[in-house]
Formats: sequence, structure tokens, C-alpha cells
Amino acid sequence: MADKLCEALTWHSLSGIIYDMDVNFGHWLAGFTAGEGCFQSQIRTVNKVGTGWHGRRFLSLWFTISLRSDDEYILLEIQRKLGVGKVARFYNKGKRNPQSRYSITHTKSMCEVLIPLFDKCLLRNKKQGEYEVWKRIAKRSYQAKCSPRYTRTRSGLSGTLPYSDDYWALMQQDNDILRSLKEYRLDE
Repeated sequence: MADKLCEALTWHSLSGIIYDMDVNFGHWLAGFTAGEGCFQSQIRTVNKVGTGWHGRRFLSLWFTISLRSDDEYILLEIQRKLGVGKVARFYNKGKRNPQSRYSITHTKSMCEVLIPLFDKCLLRNKKQGEYEVWKRIAKRSYQAKCSPRYTRTRSGLSGTLPYSDDYWALMQQDNDILRSLKEYRLDE
């Protein structure tokens, strides 16, 4: 039985990398994320006139786990095992004790490491619903970034083409769904 579970935690990323995750760690991380993790997205519009960016929309997408800084070693172990993400220390306003946060902000890392892991090791609470919507946003963003929207020049990438209004409408719809799932509700 354990061999079958271990096989289930091996996957090929879109860029050809083979990930082989310890089954116990995968299920532990899913449980830990169910309690302490956060799947977030935000759509912003630039309002600065005269910058060339006025009216452009941007998607911010991230996954975080925050703990007290005296438990930072747990976040460092997650980072080491996954091979992606960053750990940073910060102070909450009005609080003396520092916090530590593990975060993944790169869509490629989300789609090639985190999503395959959580697709195989399910979250066991309402966070599974948040994850499913967040995953849809992340995959749509990753596919759009991989599409031919850029013109290659000698100095790098230039001339990004704007995403379609349909793309942003879908992203906004899923972003609103994700926000509503995060609201605290008691079953009536």
C-alpha cells in the first residue's frame, strides 16, 4: 500500500523535471496547510497617468503559511523539501513578537510543484474549495504567461500584449469566488 502512495507522489512538471515527494511529508503538509495555509489572489489596476501603465491590470497570486518566528524551522523545512518559495521574518503592527512567513509567489512554482502535490494530497477541510478556485486562477495565469504575448528583441522581452477582457472577466469572477469562500460562516 505504501509503495502505491509513494508512486502517487511522483510527477513530471511541465518543464520536464521529475518530482518525487515523500508521501508522509505530502500528507503532513496538506494537513498543516489546512490549518495554517492561505491561498490568495488580487487583481490591481494601475492608476498613474503618464506612466504608460495607466489602466493596466495585474494579477498577484500567492500561497503563504505564517507562524511565530520561534517555529521558523518548520517553514525552512517546508522550503527545503519543496525546493521553492521564500521564508521571511516580519512584525505585525502593534505586536512585539516577530512572525515568519513561507511564501510562493512564482506561478511556475505553484503550477509545477504545489498544485501537483495538493492534487495528490487533498486538504481535508473547507480550504479544499479555496484551493480549487485558486488553482484555476494559477493555471489560467500560467497558461497565459506561456502563450506568445511577448516579442523577443536583442535587449530582451518587449511589447507585451494586454490580456483580453474575457481573460480578466474570468479572473475577476474566480477572484470574487475565492474571496467569498474565505468569509467565516456558521452552518445554519
